Amino acid sequence: MAIACSLRLEKKLELLDGYAKVMNMIEIEVEMDIQVPEAELAGIEVQMERLKELEGLQDDARVQAEARDEVSVRGAGATTIYDAKAANGVAGGEAVEGSLMTHLTHLSLCLTVSL
Repeated sequence: MAIACSLRLEKKLELLDGYAKVMNMIEIEVEMDIQVPEAELAGIEVQMERLKELEGLQDDARVQAEARDEVSVRGAGATTIYDAKAANGVAGGEAVEGSLMTHLTHLSLCLTVSL
C-alpha cells in the first residue's frame, strides 16, 4: 500500500513538474509577444525621426534654392523672382531644388520600404 501511494505521489509530482514547464514556456511566449511589437514600434519611431530630418533638409534646400533664384534675379536686372522666371523659364535654383527633392523622395521611399 505504501509503495502504491509513493508511486501515485511520484506520478503527481511528475505531472506538476510538466505543468510548471508548460507554464514557463507560455510565459516566455507571452513576453515575446509583448516585446516584438515594442521593438517594431521603436523602429518605426526611429524611421519617423529620420523622415522629419529629411523634411527639414528638404525645407532647407527649398530655401537655399529660392535664395539663389532671388540673387540670380537681382543680378539679371529683374525686379522680382517671377520676372526672372518668366524671362528665363526654369531658374537654376529650381533645377537644384528639383534634384534635391528627387533624392529626398528616394530616401523617404527607401526608409518607408524598410519599415
